[in-house]
Amino acid sequence: MKIALIQPRVSYYVGGGEKIPLDHAKHLASLGNKVLILTTSMSPERQSFLFKDLKNKKIPNLSILEIPIPKRFEYIYKIKPGVDRERWNTESLLFGNLAHKYLLEFRPDIIVSYYLLDGIFNPTNFTNVLYLLGYPSDKQAIRKSFLRFYGATISISSVVKNKWQDYIEKHTKSFVLNIGVDVKTDIKGLGLRGEHNIVFAGRLIERKGAATLVEAFQDVIKKLPKAHLWILGDGPQKDDLQAQVRRLKLNGKVTFKGLTKNLLGYFKSADVAVFPSYEKEGLMNVVLEAMSVGAPVVTTTGNGNEDIIQNGQSGILVKPRQPKDLSRAITYLLKNSAERKRLGKNAAKMIAGNFTWSKKIEEFQVLLEKIAKDT
Repeated sequence: MKIALIQPRVSYYVGGGEKIPLDHAKHLASLGNKVLILTTSMSPERQSFLFKDLKNKKIPNLSILEIPIPKRFEYIYKIKPGVDRERWNTESLLFGNLAHKYLLEFRPDIIVSYYLLDGIFNPTNFTNVLYLLGYPSDKQAIRKSFLRFYGATISISSVVKNKWQDYIEKHTKSFVLNIGVDVKTDIKGLGLRGEHNIVFAGRLIERKGAATLVEAFQDVIKKLPKAHLWILGDGPQKDDLQAQVRRLKLNGKVTFKGLTKNLLGYFKSADVAVFPSYEKEGLMNVVLEAMSVGAPVVTTTGNGNEDIIQNGQSGILVKPRQPKDLSRAITYLLKNSAERKRLGKNAAKMIAGNFTWSKKIEEFQVLLEKIAKDT
């Protein structure tokens, strides 16, 4: 198949919504598909390490088209990404308009977009699919109109499909397909200094729940004074989180590591990996990655995690925005090494059997072929 993937931000931004298209591109190309990624042209110093890594691999069957932005729209990229949703939307509308002519030249069998507004200018004579990675927290009737530009939707989890159901027309084909992870068996721990190491990874934005975790950690420390919290990631909430750490007198107990390439090494070293997001999530890639190396995971309900975690068997699920519940779950695991080992072993086994990219990309391929044939 000839497959075009539209994502203007994969060239410079790091998040699940950017990593997943890159993973799709790499693995779809490995199956022999002719894959084209269309993204924004950025100077080398502004490109993300994930994007650079993919470019440097020079994968057969994979082409990357970096589209220049007209000067009159360069102001968009002076606004810090991840803060203002209007910035996201303006960029999507602009980029979709620019990408139109290149899609006509490529003539794909199918076009996959990853954000609602990214694909509304895609040529309508090709099959257009929207891969839904999360869900909105508010209701806007205009989303129904935008969804009509797509012939099918694929949701990353059942909760995402349910959240979008009111907007999806009955004649629009709607599917659920989870993502995968590249399982690696040679990951080594990092020898972190805490006696009990808690690891969080994600964008430092409010909905990821890092502030809830810091609040919960204050209670954990009272019971386990040698615990240490590692916060991996960057974002606009960082200054507030650091101020919260100082206010709660947790200095020296919390380490901010910024964007980190070796996430798996930290997860391998974690006594507990914690992901307390509370809204808009579809299925967190970091949850799969942590589970794949045997880290016991504590995460929240209502964010797609129920599709992969059986509570008390392959991880622990708690309600979002509940620091007391989060603290209890973390403390319970830190005090019970046998339980940590059991959950971690079950998690790694479940990921290896059901959520590898080698398995999921074949399912994705079959689904794209079906959609292209039937739409």
